[in-house]
Amino acid sequence: MAQLSMIRRRKPLLIVFLLLQWFCTQVVSQDYSVTNPCATGYCSRSGYCNVEDYCSASRCASTDLRKSPLMRDPKERDPCVARCDYTATTGEFCGTQKVDRPVCRKNHRLSRVVGYYEGWSPTRAYKPFYPLQIPPNIYTHLNYAFATINPRTFEVGPTSRKEAILMERLTDLKKSQPSLRVNIAIGGWTFNNPGPTASVFSDLVRSEANQKKFFRSLISFMSTYGFDGVDIDWEYPVADDRNGRPEDFDNFPKFMANLKNVLMSTCGRDELSLTLPKSYQYLQHFDIKALEKNVDYFNYLSYDVHGKWDREKQLTRAVLDSHSNLTEIREAMDLLWRNEISADKVLLGLPFYGRVYTMADDNCKNPGCMFASAGNPGRCSRQAGILLNSELDDIRKEKNIQSTLDTDAAVQILTWDRQWATYDDDKSIQLKLDFARTTCLGGVVVWAVSQDTYDGTYSRALSGITPQPLYIA
Repeated sequence: MAQLSMIRRRKPLLIVFLLLQWFCTQVVSQDYSVTNPCATGYCSRSGYCNVEDYCSASRCASTDLRKSPLMRDPKERDPCVARCDYTATTGEFCGTQKVDRPVCRKNHRLSRVVGYYEGWSPTRAYKPFYPLQIPPNIYTHLNYAFATINPRTFEVGPTSRKEAILMERLTDLKKSQPSLRVNIAIGGWTFNNPGPTASVFSDLVRSEANQKKFFRSLISFMSTYGFDGVDIDWEYPVADDRNGRPEDFDNFPKFMANLKNVLMSTCGRDELSLTLPKSYQYLQHFDIKALEKNVDYFNYLSYDVHGKWDREKQLTRAVLDSHSNLTEIREAMDLLWRNEISADKVLLGLPFYGRVYTMADDNCKNPGCMFASAGNPGRCSRQAGILLNSELDDIRKEKNIQSTLDTDAAVQILTWDRQWATYDDDKSIQLKLDFARTTCLGGVVVWAVSQDTYDGTYSRALSGITPQPLYIA
């Protein structure tokens, strides 16, 4: 009876609470989640958006990413935990915890300069690029992109006989540069596109039997072509849109530990790296602290921050912005520092290509102005919205125009014929190198050396980063 009396006394309060909850749900929340987030970013355990009272240090489900989806079983993730954690990285919407960013002097030594070489670059009808065009004594590492994995046998191999020959040409560069290490990159974005290899990585990491086949084949493959290590480019585990499974979160670190153990038995072919996405959408599916234990370094994909896809996303608008904006990269890296990742294991990504838009208004050319569509494809890129640096060089020369340096974003902006492009040159690269040094990073990684000019203009902007023995090519 006492309990019943208490319920009656609280009934008016309960009714008010329920009415409030209904109102917020109908007018404000609209069933927001990490896949349907609110535009302002506010989100609490209760799922409410646009209401700051529901998102604070005391009410937010978590403000510490060590307790967040980045480190938890994907099946147990709360969408609002994810949302609050993500917005907490900038301190704008949720929580008060400050990020302990690494700080070093400007003379901090970058130990690695890694460059990806695209196996398809010699087949371009315009501006093909061959291994011998890579300037010597600049890169400490070259990654051949990509080897494939047979979806039935899990054996590693080149995609064609022509690429097998190209792999040998790339590793042959070590003859004139003995300190150079050449690694094989496995995977890539298209590897997880719908098709025979879409689920190969997920199938591999969930099965010890498949791993044994893979390891045996990999060691033989590396020995045959002279590779010194492996770069795993899985884009991306767990994610539904990339043919992942929830169990990838736990299986991937176990696989990497097994792989590292196998590589350590090869007498020197033991380097292991891993690509990491910048976006929280995909990074949340990596147990980065567990993965860190068995990798020599992470290749951080700090580009493609913006692009033509911004038109379709709920939280972005069709506005002109740089795809390698340093301001946004700095904030995105906070996800790593919250998880206490060693800065010297992180390499900053540098693109040798630009993202291009068609402007909506010729008279509005500044970042933040609207774009109408992706920019025109180039003869090399053959893809709307992308131009290689070598193509952008041609445009500047043909039209006798100059780019403008945006020092905040650390990019060059080039406009012509309603086209708007951002890219990196020697000046913006220097700004990013300064950031890498003062953030104590381990080095930089380029996608891709094969998008350079025929004489390696952009690679030469990286000369002198690491002290290297001088070898005559």
